[in-house]
Amino acid sequence: MDPLTPIVIGVLTKFATDHGADILKKAGQATADAAGKVFNGVMNKLKGDPRFGWIAEQFAKDPEAYKAPVTDAVEEQIKADPNFAAEMKALIESFDKAQQAAGVTIVNTGSGAVATQGGVAAGAGGMAVGGNVSGGIVMGNNNQVTNTNRNGGVDISPSGGTVNITGDIVGRDKKTGNK
Repeated sequence: MDPLTPIVIGVLTKFATDHGADILKKAGQATADAAGKVFNGVMNKLKGDPRFGWIAEQFAKDPEAYKAPVTDAVEEQIKADPNFAAEMKALIESFDKAQQAAGVTIVNTGSGAVATQGGVAAGAGGMAVGGNVSGGIVMGNNNQVTNTNRNGGVDISPSGGTVNITGDIVGRDKKTGNK
C-alpha cells in the first residue's frame, strides 16, 4: 500500500464522522478547513469515476461501514493518477502544518497506526483492543492454550470414564447443530 493512503484515509474518516466538528473543537478552524479540503478532494475524485461514485456517497453517510472500499479506491487513484497523489500529499502537508500550529503533533513512521484522544489503533499485522480487558490475549498461528484455572464446565477424558460437570453448560448438538 502506498504510504500516503492510510494517512489520507485517517483524515478522511475523522472528518467524515462529524463533518469536522471534533477536529474544529480539538485543533481549531485551520485544521478543520485543511481536513475538509482532503475530504472534498477525495470525494470529488471518487465521484468523478463511475466505478467509485457510489462508494463516495455511501462513505459520506457511514464512514466506518465504507472505510475499506474507500481505502481501496483511494489507493487505486493514488497509484493511477500522479496529479491526484501530488494533490493529496500537498493537502496532507497543509493539514499537518495546521495541526502543528494548533499544538497537535502526530508522527507515524513506517507501517503502523496512531490513536489519540482515547482511540485504539493497531499497526500492520497487529491487534487493537479497547475497553477493559482481563485475562490472556493470544494471537498468532498454531497456538495452543491450556487453561487449568477455571470455574464450571465439563471435563471429559478421551479414554472414557467419569464425566465431571460443574456450573452451567451451553453447547450445540453435534449432529443437528441445535442448542
